[in-house]
Amino acid sequence: MSDEQYASFYWPSLRHYIVALIDAGLTPVLYCEGRYNSRLKHLREVPRGKVLYDFELADMARAKEQLGDVACIAGNVANILLAHGKKQEVIDYTKRLIDTCAPGGGFMLDSGAVVDDAKAENLMALFETADSYGKSSA
Repeated sequence: MSDEQYASFYWPSLRHYIVALIDAGLTPVLYCEGRYNSRLKHLREVPRGKVLYDFELADMARAKEQLGDVACIAGNVANILLAHGKKQEVIDYTKRLIDTCAPGGGFMLDSGAVVDDAKAENLMALFETADSYGKSSA
């Protein structure tokens, strides 16, 4: 769907349901599938500090810049990296993601989608890097 269609038809309804969940005392967690970069500006239109956006492939530096003062962001460790990448690539990517998104809070390290096919050593590299490097960066 085009950005115009998203803005006209999809986002107003989704925003209505997000606000209704917040009004009911819940914290909406929205999975933003695909790149989602052109739609980030719309995601700001929610009550501050009440929503978590979990991104599959978005530019996380842009997501942090555009949403960091409004919502928590998460995700973006690509499943293809976890399944087929090298351990050091996972470590390096995890560190870059923490460096980019963790400052100021409002970031949760997560895979880009449900992990169903990953190398065990890559998952361990993700977890260990998050534990050790994430603590040293805080």
